[in-house]
Amino acid sequence: MLANNEGLEMLDLSWNHLRMSGAVTLCAGLKVNVTLKQLDLSWNGFGSAGAQALGEALRHNNTLVHLDLSNNRVSDEGTALLCNGLAANDSLRILRLAHNPLTQLGALTLLNTIKYNPKSALEEINISTVLVNEAFVELLEAVRRDRSGLEVQYQGVTGSVTRTKKPT
Repeated sequence: MLANNEGLEMLDLSWNHLRMSGAVTLCAGLKVNVTLKQLDLSWNGFGSAGAQALGEALRHNNTLVHLDLSNNRVSDEGTALLCNGLAANDSLRILRLAHNPLTQLGALTLLNTIKYNPKSALEEINISTVLVNEAFVELLEAVRRDRSGLEVQYQGVTGSVTRTKKPT
C-alpha cells in the first residue's frame, strides 16, 4: 500500500507494535514511495532487523525528510545497519533515535556516516539519551566545520572534556 501511495505525506505509526516482519514489510513500500515526507515509527520494536530494512529503504528513498525511530530497540548493530542506507541518502533532514539501546559506539558510527556522505541533508539528530565521549565531541566539531547547521542532541559527555583556547 505504501509503495502505491500517491498523496500521503505524513504517516504516524507510533505505538503499533510493529516488529521485525512488520518493519520489513513497511520498509519494502517505503523503498519505492515517492510522496511520504514525515514518518513516525516511535515506540514499536524494529530492532536490528527493522533497522536493516529501513536502511535499505533509505538507500533508495529520496523524499523522506523526517524519521522518528525513538524507542525502537535499535542497538549499535542496528544503527550500523541503518547507516548503510544513510550513507547514500540525500533527503533525510531530521532523525530521532532517542531511547534506544544505543551507546557512544553507535553515535560515532552515525556521525562518521554523515561525515563521509557529502550529499547528506541531515540537520537534526536526536540521540538525547546517549552519553557520548570526547572522541564523539571532537568528531562532531569536525563535521560541523563542513555542516555548520547540524544540530545533535545527546545526553552528555563521559569523563572530562577540556578545551584550551588557541593562541591568538
